Amino acid sequence: NPKGVAPMGMSYLSSTRGACHLFGQIPGGQNSQAMLDSAGDCLLAREFTDRDLLAQILTSVLGRDFDAASLYRLGERVVNLEKCFNWREGFTRQDDRRIPAALIRERLDPGQSREPIDERWLESTLNEHYRIRGWDRRTSKPQARTLERLGLDFVGDEFLGRTSNK
Repeated sequence: NPKGVAPMGMSYLSSTRGACHLFGQIPGGQNSQAMLDSAGDCLLAREFTDRDLLAQILTSVLGRDFDAASLYRLGERVVNLEKCFNWREGFTRQDDRRIPAALIRERLDPGQSREPIDERWLESTLNEHYRIRGWDRRTSKPQARTLERLGLDFVGDEFLGRTSNK
């Protein structure tokens, strides 16, 4: 039950695939999850996945050089591509703000000590998430310099000049 668990609220807010508790609560965790999803890693064994070994396996199979840092960047690229897709389809910051009201307004269970999540905390945390990601704080749109840094500037022509489709 995620009520009153602030990091879970952040995971719900910032997931590119809807309110998902498996996406990760901070950008680094999200990048790792996206990379492991892309590599076909088993969800139940992720905490035991050796990133260096995975990089060696992918290097052998794909014939391209990978290391743990490049795998992390691969995950960051995936998250940003997903965000670009979402933006193209009309999803904005207003959609990121949609989380179950129970997360904000209710305690975990009667008698539990955890208080409801503070909406001001969620707003400031979402702002910080966008800053770290290199996404526009007002709209959530990935910034051109972020896409360029990640080698994703090729997607910019399709959506950067657009406003949301909503």
